[in-house]
Amino acid sequence: MTRALITRPLEDATPLAEALRALGIEPVIEPLLTITLRPEALPPLDGVHALLVTSANGVRAFVAASGRRDLPVFAVGPSTAAVARNAGFATVETADGNVTALAALVAARAQPADGTLLHVAGSEVAGDLAGDLTARGYTVARAVLYDAAPADTLTADVLADLGAGRIDWVLLFSPRTATTFARLIDAAGRVEALTRATAICLSAAVADAVAGLPWQRVRVATQPDQASLLDLLESLKAEAAPAPARQPTRPTATAAARAARRGGGILPAVAAAVTTVVVLIAALAVSAPLWIDLVLPAPTPAPASSLPGPGQSIAQVEDQMNQRIATLSDQLEALRSRLTTLAGTAPATTNQSGVNELGQRTGELADQIKALQERVGAAEQTREHEATTRARAAAFAVGVAELDSMARAGRPFAASLKALRALAPESADTELLQPLEPYAAKGVATLEQLRRDWPAVARAAQAAQVAADYGEAYGGWVGRIMKVLSGAFTIRRVGGDVPGGDTEALLARAGARLDADDLAGALSTLATLSEPAADAAKPWLERARARRAVETALTQLTERALHTIVHAGG
Repeated sequence: MTRALITRPLEDATPLAEALRALGIEPVIEPLLTITLRPEALPPLDGVHALLVTSANGVRAFVAASGRRDLPVFAVGPSTAAVARNAGFATVETADGNVTALAALVAARAQPADGTLLHVAGSEVAGDLAGDLTARGYTVARAVLYDAAPADTLTADVLADLGAGRIDWVLLFSPRTATTFARLIDAAGRVEALTRATAICLSAAVADAVAGLPWQRVRVATQPDQASLLDLLESLKAEAAPAPARQPTRPTATAAARAARRGGGILPAVAAAVTTVVVLIAALAVSAPLWIDLVLPAPTPAPASSLPGPGQSIAQVEDQMNQRIATLSDQLEALRSRLTTLAGTAPATTNQSGVNELGQRTGELADQIKALQERVGAAEQTREHEATTRARAAAFAVGVAELDSMARAGRPFAASLKALRALAPESADTELLQPLEPYAAKGVATLEQLRRDWPAVARAAQAAQVAADYGEAYGGWVGRIMKVLSGAFTIRRVGGDVPGGDTEALLARAGARLDADDLAGALSTLATLSEPAADAAKPWLERARARRAVETALTQLTERALHTIVHAGG
């Protein structure tokens, strides 16, 4: 099992560890910041219009200091916003993960005349949120409600794990934590241990803080939030060890984890509905002797299919599932209401048929919800497959671009070709790589190199042809003399408009096409060179043909990569 080092404060590390376990990643918790609350530092809230929170710790500190939950909250990112909602705040606005975006959000949602904005923060803050908003005319107060003390050392166990290569990824969520980690690993004299670990950074600013360390790789989440970082980890884990095929009849653990970190989805609703059915059936068993005149809703027919049809997306299918679950929930509420009445009524006679009808209807609803759960599982598997396909297609396209850049620059590209072979989505893509194999170790000449060498090659070819012509006419010794003279003093016509099929005309037209970056046209023109001239130009022609073969293969690969991206995921 792969392992990830969590450097977040303990309050944030614990739920993150659970999310990692759901992905099949073993967490190693090493908090590099210790949070100490200052509840007594909260000022009076009179005149405060809203709270500004730039970390989940700020939310927790405010909750510990005050029972107020009626104030609007402007949160720096989705993770902080989720903590605020879970704490009971009803109005929470979310920015895109940095203080600049948070200031822009406040400017779009609030007016300076609304009142004071209270920035709930720690003793150290990143960026100048207060300065930005003050310049826009807002009144900003800052309440330091907690301290975040950096760790003094890395534990011996973590240092040993890093040194032995037992930690695959180091998760870094803030520039301060990243700076602390860099300082501690350097102080321990174990910087070289990072050569087998990958830094997983929440943002480019975090990556900059550890850029000087000798990581195996440094990767940055696509968005500065925990969900994007977990998505990155999941994709890296899939690259290292592709997951085996899963059964289509139930949601996967990783799909459930992704739904949870994204703030819900349809699977929690299905689970809640199934739980309700179980409770109803249990209550029915207890209340069986009781009687009541039951008027029950008829179960709604199940949809014919839950997978995307023509023109449908997975999102549309999920909407249909949500509507279906809402309908089932209404029916279950009706059953619950009837059952409540049933439990409070105890007449002498028993209408067993009514109770049986209740059980039958409840069972039908349970079956429908089970079927929905299976369909949702199939839809989630389809989505996961499409996401994996898109990620692989994107990686293949990036690999093609890297290979193209190296090959066209005349550099060896064996390593890039090997990596691209591993990324190829299909066997057909692997076949497209075959024409590149003979040239990978040494590379091919650049077009500029071929143009630079062409004048000397053309003179040699012309001289060889002149020598051959004079040799045939006047004997071998004349030919040898003419070859020497032609090589030293050659007057050739040049330009693309030189007519004729003789060697001089062919060389002139080929040179013009080469000057116009038309290597294919130049080679086509030179294909009819007579043998003496062709022999003289042979080394150059071989280099040019190699260049052309690589260009053709790269063009086909690029077209294939674009086609794969466009059609990834169906």
